Parts: sequence; C-alpha cells; structure tokens
Amino acid sequence: MKRTALFLDFDGTLAPIHSHPDDVRLSPERENLLIDLSSKIPTIVLSGRSLPDLRKRLPVQALAGISGDHGASRFFRGRIHVPTGAQSVRPVVRRLGEALKETFLSWGGVYVEEKEYSVSVHFRNLDPDHTDAFRKILLGIVLPDIDRCSLIESKGKCVWEYRPPGLNKEDAFTWYLEEMNRGSESKDGFRPVMIGDDTTDWETVKRSVRMGGEGYWVGESLPEFDASITGLLRSPDDVWAYLEGLYLSV
Repeated sequence: MKRTALFLDFDGTLAPIHSHPDDVRLSPERENLLIDLSSKIPTIVLSGRSLPDLRKRLPVQALAGISGDHGASRFFRGRIHVPTGAQSVRPVVRRLGEALKETFLSWGGVYVEEKEYSVSVHFRNLDPDHTDAFRKILLGIVLPDIDRCSLIESKGKCVWEYRPPGLNKEDAFTWYLEEMNRGSESKDGFRPVMIGDDTTDWETVKRSVRMGGEGYWVGESLPEFDASITGLLRSPDDVWAYLEGLYLSV
C-alpha cells in the first residue's frame, strides 16, 4: 500500500497573504501541528520564497523537505540541491533585483523582494491609479532578460515573478517524489497530496491527481474547470482544518 506524501504551498495556503511578505508567520499552535503531522506523513513545502526566508518561518528539521524560489532550490535529507539552470541565472537575478529596487525605491506600495534565484515585485499596496504606469516601467526593465530567455515572467496575486526557465514547483514536486521513492524500502512508492492557491501551484495540483494522488485548490473557485480536482479549500483556515483531520486519521 502506498504511503501518503504531503506537498504544501506556503503563502495563501498555510498562511494568509499579508500586505507585506515579512509580516507572515505561523502561530505556535499551527507550527506544532505541522511538526506532529510531519512525524506521521512526509511533508514538503513548495514555495516562491527563498530557502533562507522559509527557514525563519517553518520547522525545517521536522519537514521532509522545503523547496524555495519556485523549485530552484531544494532542501532534502540535510542537503541543498540547486539545479544547474538556477545556478547559471543567479548573476542575472542579482542584477535585475538591484535595478528594480533602485527604480521603485520611491514608489509607495511597491516592494521588490530579492531572493537567491528569483525576484518578486509586489504591488498589493500600490494606488490603482498608478498600476498602468508601474507595469510600463516594469516591462521596460525586465523585457530584455525575458527576450533573451534568461528569465520567465509569471503573475501571482498582486505580484510579478521573474525566475529561471524550466524550473518550477511542478518540477520540484516530481523530483521530491522520485528521490523519496528511490530511498523507500517499499516498492509501492508514495501517493502525493498537493495543496496550493496560486498560479504557480495549479499545474502541480493537477499533476498530483494525474499521478494517482489528490489535489486541493485554495480559493473561492478553480482557475479553470477541472473535474479531476479532489476538492476546494476556501481559505488557509480550511487548509488547517483539513490537515488536522488528516493527522487524526493516520
């Protein structure tokens, strides 16, 4: 019989989205539940945040793994694994982050999050009247790197993400499953359960279902209709209620 392997997004899934990313924290009660659950079910967090940032917000040693920068860095069995594509793009990310930070320094409501292998430009607090001007300036800076295929652009919830091509949460999800299956004493392998809420999670949620597992979406509705999706969890509170039930059922 296959064991369950649990995959979770962080912002918007385990923790509510805040106006500023630095303000996000798990309560002690929820962190303890995550530790207890991880002792029964291998649990991996797949996030757009960097690994150093996630270490401040999660019980790293209790988890089976943590992936940061949308799959570009992967902590597993005491080691950090970084795919070649992420390493090569690091100077590009550093240069772009510095340029964006300098450009939007005086803009109220824009926050440039420089990470190890990606850059996020948050505009949740930006005056809506300035959105078009912001987007025009942003594109003027990032398009050369996108045209050279050095980076790809994706849009999240009031955030634009710039990261290495070919690396994503879906790829990290598959990599973790392969590594765990390789090291498992059982020939049955693992049955995945994936829970996420953002555009970068959607393909991973669907892949989890295609691989014979479960896929849950966090939000009021699905990004697109897909009858195979296991269920809809409307908020992080619903996610934690599900996780508590999962813990009690194991």
